[in-house]
Amino acid sequence: MPRVLLIRSLKEAFPLIQALSLKGVETVSYPFFEPHFCSLPALKNPQALLITSKNALRAIDAQESLKKIRLYVVGDQTAKLAQDLGFSEVISASGTSHDLQKLILAKAHREKGVLYHLSGHIIKRDIVTGLQNQGFKAERHVVYRIKDINHLPKNLIDDFLHNQISHVMLFSSRTTHLFGTLLKKNKIEKTVKLMTAMCFSQDIAREAECLSWGKIWISPRPNLKNMLEYFDDER
Repeated sequence: MPRVLLIRSLKEAFPLIQALSLKGVETVSYPFFEPHFCSLPALKNPQALLITSKNALRAIDAQESLKKIRLYVVGDQTAKLAQDLGFSEVISASGTSHDLQKLILAKAHREKGVLYHLSGHIIKRDIVTGLQNQGFKAERHVVYRIKDINHLPKNLIDDFLHNQISHVMLFSSRTTHLFGTLLKKNKIEKTVKLMTAMCFSQDIAREAECLSWGKIWISPRPNLKNMLEYFDDER
């Protein structure tokens, strides 16, 4: 039976644990980071909010007035969370931050107010500058910060040393880099030669190549549905 390591925050890991359990897949969860939410200044003349992570939604969940503003979100899972939290108008790019920028260029208006990108303190792509270069009024505000772990739990190290992990799900380049760094720090990086790195995107796969995995698998599309379907194909 596969045993999958999840290194996402607990809120992100929980629905994955449930979905994988229904497929007969065992999971082990060790969050490599947790978000810390920041206060948000008043937004003047917002046309829309640009959301590239679920944590940004959680950071503004208590601000009911923002839920009436149009949201452009990067992916369908983020869109679903936005709808579940009560945001009234949600438009999904169903892809990457590059797809999100293309969607905004196609649907937003240069004269109808400010586009606010609400994000973490570290971002993969600067969509605000790209929009500004296209004549839009756009601003970025940091609404959460990520605190990484700086050591691996002993139980997880033991799992690696005893070949108790078969797959690792990797959802961001940043956490993938942290994963590789911590394995090398503990001198257990060679244990991944029997494991499969399940990568959410091509960028993440390139970061995962810093380790000598038994296999690197890339999701056909960057969404949870495709990630979970991997185990249907493996049967």
